Amino acid sequence: MQSLEQQALNPVVDPVEMANTWDNVLAYLKSGVHPATGKSFPEAKQFYETAFGKTFDGEISSTTVAKAIGAYERTVTSMTSSFDRWVQGNDKALTERQKKGLLVFFGRGKCSGCHNPPHFTDSDFHNIGVPNAGYEKAAQFPSNPTICKGIAPDVDPGRAEVPALQASCGDLATFKTPTLRNVALSAPYMHNGKLATLEAVMTHYEELAKGAISPLAGELDTDVKKGAAQFGSAGGEPDDVANMVEFMKALTGSQRSGPRAVWPPRA
Repeated sequence: MQSLEQQALNPVVDPVEMANTWDNVLAYLKSGVHPATGKSFPEAKQFYETAFGKTFDGEISSTTVAKAIGAYERTVTSMTSSFDRWVQGNDKALTERQKKGLLVFFGRGKCSGCHNPPHFTDSDFHNIGVPNAGYEKAAQFPSNPTICKGIAPDVDPGRAEVPALQASCGDLATFKTPTLRNVALSAPYMHNGKLATLEAVMTHYEELAKGAISPLAGELDTDVKKGAAQFGSAGGEPDDVANMVEFMKALTGSQRSGPRAVWPPRA
């Protein structure tokens, strides 16, 4: 791909990404009517009419959509967060609760095994037993019967649905680790938006650590199985979850340029 704009075009139609068509997308942007369900969203119609009117003289096309996405993506930066300032030597940049959360995050909570600095992601794929969001339908996952035996027809098989990886049971229900930078601004959470708050996310991990959650497909990642971590009600302290949530809020940065944390910190 030669540009962000060019890259933005393909995921819409790629069968292993959005599996949509530009005709459908543009019809929705212009009318506010969801093509698959016929449901109308008049507020969305008004919003897009106004936005495209101001920016592109009213032109709503795959070209202008790609330009808008590319322009947005260039703003997605996260600099000089409280965590970055703390790593650079400003001990007051984090509150006491955030420091306690940091200790659990990098210690017995084992969160940094997948969410490692400076980007707070390992860019890998993991099965963490995320439940269905409620909108999954068998027709959305036609490849399920051919990937591995025993997959329910309404379960998102994650990375295993990618054609090159199909029949790789080890990839079942694995999804890419997202960055935690600016995570407090990006609710809802998980690949399907099932969990509404960071507190709900941490509760999910607590239940995993206690062995109370089974994956819908495949095998849980080793680092989230029973006993892998100790925090909160899973063998930790009562305020662990609240403190880790506070720590994650310290990863919210500014779009203005500035130093990002070097990891490991320089002496």
